[in-house]
Amino acid sequence: YERLLSEHKPPATAIPETFATDARLPPTPLIEAHYIANHFFLEDNQLIANAHRLKGIPGVLVQGRYDLLCPPANAEALSKAWPSAQLEIVDNAGHAMTEPGITEAMGAGISGSSP
Repeated sequence: YERLLSEHKPPATAIPETFATDARLPPTPLIEAHYIANHFFLEDNQLIANAHRLKGIPGVLVQGRYDLLCPPANAEALSKAWPSAQLEIVDNAGHAMTEPGITEAMGAGISGSSP
């Protein structure tokens, strides 16, 4: 289900009715459930409220325009609260770092070659 939401154009758009009985459950949903149950170990609005502490530290926020898991409005709010960050909106991409343009934008930000 999460994979369907993570990709802008997923290869399949239906959740299988059955799964292999010997299939191994990936750890990601267990870790995510732990974070969700603990409110991501953050107070409400803590990240935005404390973003001023990042003043002078450069950063690049890479955001897929069609991200259904982390809406672009959140990245925009963080970029406004963190003036030395650059917001890169990747067209035709969702949440997954394997989406076209996301990996490239992340690499450009890390190497410092982004404008």
